Amino acid sequence: MKDLSKLTRAERQAIANGVLFNNRPVNSKYGYSQLQQVRNLTVPDFATILFWPDLHTDAKHEQARQVALRFAADLGLTINILAGDLGDQPNISRWPQPTNAKSYDLDREETQTGKDITEIHLATGALATYIIDGNHLRYQAYLNTVAGPLATLTNRDGSRVFNAKERMKISRDLPITHLAGSLNRGGFDGGLLINNTDLATHGNRSTRQPGGAARVMSDNLNISVHTGHTHKVANGARQTTGKGVIKWSENGFLADFRSAMMAYIGNLDKNWQLNLTVWTVAHDGTISEQLVPITPMVLSDGRETWGLVFGGKVYLATDY
Repeated sequence: MKDLSKLTRAERQAIANGVLFNNRPVNSKYGYSQLQQVRNLTVPDFATILFWPDLHTDAKHEQARQVALRFAADLGLTINILAGDLGDQPNISRWPQPTNAKSYDLDREETQTGKDITEIHLATGALATYIIDGNHLRYQAYLNTVAGPLATLTNRDGSRVFNAKERMKISRDLPITHLAGSLNRGGFDGGLLINNTDLATHGNRSTRQPGGAARVMSDNLNISVHTGHTHKVANGARQTTGKGVIKWSENGFLADFRSAMMAYIGNLDKNWQLNLTVWTVAHDGTISEQLVPITPMVLSDGRETWGLVFGGKVYLATDY
């Protein structure tokens, strides 16, 4: 395997030029808005992808976020994938209301979510960022259920009135694409099929066994499946007779489970973990993955912080 840290600028540019989204160059004008269903992403050898699980903006874990941004900026990323539940949106997700429900401001949360996504994209220096719907952002399903005609409204330029980038005030010029579901499955049907082998999506169920939900999807679809949604971390693989090795992974989350917005933890298994996942496209297009936990750490002077270890290097939160 080629040492990615030693790629020249020309080699990195060649990798970037080889990325195709729906069979078009990713840096073209054709993918910077909102699309529905699972879309194809072709990524060449030696590309690096960072899979970000559920952010839950209003409940974000500030120190874990600092660690993630410092780490991501050091990776020489090609692609960011933000796998759903970027915000919490209690009224739409239909979880029990948080303690501040009466003063809840959806526009404020949407704006902050857009700022967080923009910061991730710019700080990582990635070629493109893809955000996937989740059950906490299921506008399309919500509108179809309670106000179907509103879901079809368009602006003068043809974009949907409820376009995610417009709602979140993300610049149209940034290569950030929102992948929404449209099958009324509660935000569980948008995603990316990478190199025709690995499906990145939010997820559609939860089990008490870490990795169990993604394995069920993998078994049903007979492809590799990688999800967020469950807030758990685990991966696995199995040998098939027709498609070789098929993988699955659940990838944790980046929220603070002590937040009032996470009150529903009492109704679920408490095995929740902070995590990022690095995908590297090896020779022949095969995708390898490394789950990277973000954990509490104690410095030599006794101060407590959060951090991760990757490639022999330690990344710490800047705010102790």
